[in-house]
Amino acid sequence: MAESKKWHAETLAIVAGRPSSPGAPFNVPPTFASTYRDGGDIGYGRWGNPTWSAFEETLGELEGGYCVSFASGLAAVSALLASRPLGTSVVFPTNGYNGHGVSSNVWRKRDD
Repeated sequence: MAESKKWHAETLAIVAGRPSSPGAPFNVPPTFASTYRDGGDIGYGRWGNPTWSAFEETLGELEGGYCVSFASGLAAVSALLASRPLGTSVVFPTNGYNGHGVSSNVWRKRDD
């Protein structure tokens, strides 16, 4: 979407993530599959699917960057924490997602 930088957010929300080739569906249909046949572009649903790809492209365009979506809250927290260098301080809310609280306690004890 090279020309997308000229568009307003309202327009991007409508057109981003949609195929632009002639004969393609206007909207990306939801994909509810969690597994795929081996040998294709997608090997397993938690690695992505066409619905997620369209969502990531749209949100990335709206935010002026990139978007990565995750299949679970713990996957998102793990990706965030894995990208931090050793010794980095991380602050979590005590009443947030329970999965990150359990994981952060395990990682903290491991690093002490």
